[in-house]
Order: sequence, then C-alpha cells, then structure tokens
Amino acid sequence: MKNKLTNEELQNALSQFTLEGEVKSCSPYGSGHINDTFLVEAGRKYILQRINSEIFTKPRELMENVDLVCRFMTEEIKKQGGNPERESLQIIKTKDGNLYYEDEKKNFSECISILPTVRPSTLWKNRSTFMKAPMPLGIFKSFFQTFPQKNCMRPSPTSMTAHSVFQHFSEGCRRG
Repeated sequence: MKNKLTNEELQNALSQFTLEGEVKSCSPYGSGHINDTFLVEAGRKYILQRINSEIFTKPRELMENVDLVCRFMTEEIKKQGGNPERESLQIIKTKDGNLYYEDEKKNFSECISILPTVRPSTLWKNRSTFMKAPMPLGIFKSFFQTFPQKNCMRPSPTSMTAHSVFQHFSEGCRRG
C-alpha cells in the first residue's frame, strides 16, 4: 500500500469495532506483504487488518466472502461437536453492525478474533511446530468441500475461486 496508517487513523479504526475490554496494545503483527496487520490486545486478542484495496479492488465483496466462509465454517464445526470460538475465525463487527470499517480516505479495515493457537509462520520456533502447520488446512479443506461457492463474489479481477486455490496448493505440494 502506498501510505502507512497514522496512529490517529489506527486508533480511529480500532474504536469502530465492538471489542471486549479496553485496548491495552496494538502493534504490527507478522510480516504480511499485502495487508497491514496488527495484533490488538484488549479483553482478548484480535487481528485488525487494513485491506489493501489496490489488490482487493472490491473490499466490500471480499468481506462478504469472508463472512460467508466464517459462518459456514462455524456451522460445520458445530456439527462436528467442536468449538467455533477456538477453531474458526470470528468476524468482529463494527459498532454499526458492519463487517468492516471504511474511513474518509477509503481505508478498509476488518477485525477478527484471534485463535489462541495461531502464530504467524515467521514465528515458528522449531521443525515440529512447522510440520504440524498443514493439519488445520486439511481440516479446513475437508469442511470446505461442501461450501456453496456460487454465493461468493470476486473481490478483484484476478481473484481465484476456492477450488482453484486448493488446486494450486495441491500442485505445489506434489512438486515439493
């Protein structure tokens, strides 16, 4: 993205979401190259992400898709007797009930509750942890096979379908 968020813009975005408790800290998280990502610590941990609208040219549609997937995964996890709060992303809505916040400069921000076991890949401490990383993706893929993709929109002209993402992933795994 061309411009960095100012502290004021970041605080403004944070204040729009229905977070549990008072914000104790907000710091850059991971090493993403597409979106600006922040770890927010309040009554629990959250991820606040400014969506790169240069890449995702239709951020509203992107968030609609994220919401569809999150709601679908929540229901699938419940059917299996699991706990969606610990096993699936949960979108934190704005105080106005929206899936994202858009400021006057057309910065789009989303907020999700962070799963207790999630760590950015750059923070993996050992080979054992690294080797376990694909397991949740396999679980996600098994649930996702019945996802009604026809309801999804294309958030950018070059966006891929879930099916094509998994095809590319599988091909990459086969090649090593």
